[in-house]
Amino acid sequence: DSGTSLLDSIADEDDWQRRLELRDLISRLSAPDRRLMLLRHVHCLSQAETAKLLGLTQVQVSRRERELKCRLKQDWYDET
Repeated sequence: DSGTSLLDSIADEDDWQRRLELRDLISRLSAPDRRLMLLRHVHCLSQAETAKLLGLTQVQVSRRERELKCRLKQDWYDET
């Protein structure tokens, strides 16, 4: 789109920095935990779909995802 400048298309620096920090926190997760988060939040699969791909139950995915979100949140506040 010719009406959008390069500056308009780039997220503000604070948002960019937060994304890098979150990416770093996620990279510290185990490979199976990263895969679970990727399937749920990047590929937007349901808990049931994610469970099927990972060989888990929907309840196991739900509980693990909740644990991971709590851990990431705690790590986020510890880092900042």
